[in-house]
Amino acid sequence: MPNKIKVTKEDILNCALTITKKTGIGNVNARIIAKELNCSIQPIYYYFETMDNLRKQIVHEARKIYNSYIEDSKKDPDNPAFKAVGIAYIKFASLEPNLFQLLFMSKADNEFGISAKIDENYDYILSTIDAPKEDAKRIYEAIWITTHGMATMIATGFMKPTPGEISDILTFVFKGLVLSTKQENGGVNKNAEN
Repeated sequence: MPNKIKVTKEDILNCALTITKKTGIGNVNARIIAKELNCSIQPIYYYFETMDNLRKQIVHEARKIYNSYIEDSKKDPDNPAFKAVGIAYIKFASLEPNLFQLLFMSKADNEFGISAKIDENYDYILSTIDAPKEDAKRIYEAIWITTHGMATMIATGFMKPTPGEISDILTFVFKGLVLSTKQENGGVNKNAEN
């Protein structure tokens, strides 16, 4: 009679994801997972073949978690969509700093990371900005830099703004970008808002 499998693929993935959340993906290795699950390394390689395959699955799970924050933000009746998404992004960085670092603080050519323009939510966010498409792209890129900067500082423990401060900063920057874009397009008297 064959041995009963005691450790499932899901057990391994959940353990690896937990390690990633606690200490970062750099600390995910077969020995640590085996120790946590009280098993040999054999099931890990049986299910995933290589640690790179397991890491890709961790990234997939991290993206699902990130996307759940964004999806929830789309239901926020109290904030414009761009702001709700920005707040959700920052909240993700605050509550899941190691997953945030995995997805958004990797080199641009890192297969694990997500860049602003390939984020699955890019088109949705652009569609919520009431401006011509090229202007919306410029506004989005600038607000992305602000949002990403705050999220990075939060994920690394550099700053701890309140939700109100985050909201105020995003609103201030967005309004400034929209005003600047309108001024460039001749839609607003440059001295009217001073």
